[in-house]
Amino acid sequence: MLETISSNSNTIDPEAVTRVLSPANCYSPQAIKFFLTISRKYSDYRAHLDIPRTGSCDSYVKNTLFNHWYSRDYIFDYCTKVADNATAKAQAAEEKSEKETKIIDPRIDPYGNRDYGYKPPSPEAGIYSWVSYEKNTEEIIRQDTIKFLIRKCGPSLLLSQSTSDVRMTTFNTYSASYEQYKLANKDLYNC
Repeated sequence: MLETISSNSNTIDPEAVTRVLSPANCYSPQAIKFFLTISRKYSDYRAHLDIPRTGSCDSYVKNTLFNHWYSRDYIFDYCTKVADNATAKAQAAEEKSEKETKIIDPRIDPYGNRDYGYKPPSPEAGIYSWVSYEKNTEEIIRQDTIKFLIRKCGPSLLLSQSTSDVRMTTFNTYSASYEQYKLANKDLYNC
């Protein structure tokens, strides 16, 4: 797993991300969670160490930080799609079986319907749960990272923006820059 991070640039190899992803890993996400931990370690958690060494906020943000954020977002989207597809198939099968299910007359079996309508949590609910938890964690980590970047780098990332945008550096300006990065790199995981 450690070979997924390029030692010379702290970027993630897209093929390594796609190797981690499988429906089985979404249902049992230990490998994915390990990947997320390593990715956060080499990007967000190291920003306060790497930026003074490299000297360039723009380079670090665009080449390292956004690369890691995008990889992690891709993982969340992938596992959510796995869960969505499985849920849709399960619902279709359930609708078919409900048509065939007979309701038990309570006069004949007073306890026969006690479980009618009860559905145990699906395996996909587990995927939705851990993805939601990790996304919330991700948001907190990104907010902390952006707070650091605003203090350390100020508007340096946004020099290509208009003067009024540069003076108003906020969470939203970094988020907007990240959205531009995602659009520019939307084909990154078509390996």
